Amino acid sequence: MYSRHHHANPTSPGQKSLTFSFMICSLALLAGCQQKPYGGLERAAVEGTVTYDGTPIKEGTIFMDPLSGDETLRRSGASIIDGKYSIPEEKGPNLGTYSVRFSSMVGTGKFITHGTDKDEVKKESLPAQYTQNSDTSIEIKSGLNTFDFHLTKP
Repeated sequence: MYSRHHHANPTSPGQKSLTFSFMICSLALLAGCQQKPYGGLERAAVEGTVTYDGTPIKEGTIFMDPLSGDETLRRSGASIIDGKYSIPEEKGPNLGTYSVRFSSMVGTGKFITHGTDKDEVKKESLPAQYTQNSDTSIEIKSGLNTFDFHLTKP
């Protein structure tokens, strides 16, 4: 007896088309996964520590302002808690050079009463060289940026 076996050609035109379509869909999905959760220019994550006179700043704020004056670059900032700050990429600054300012408000022991609310009067604990006229600058690059700031008394 003679029998003929028909083997399917794994590279038939129909299967080639299906394989090609699958590859295109896979690439599209991968490309979608690579998209940033924000629009516009690339941003970067920034983290680090801030000390004043050798002591971590208990509570404060770090501000990053573009040095170039380019209005397309974002300003950024974060809370400082126990001497540490962290800015995720989606909220971070764009790539470039930034001026860095700091603030750390502390209670004065004096209070103001508003109806039944009582608020403590606070004042800036850092000198103007760090809060207003800062000459501290950083260069933000792609990826995670780590900057530790050691502020000293004038």
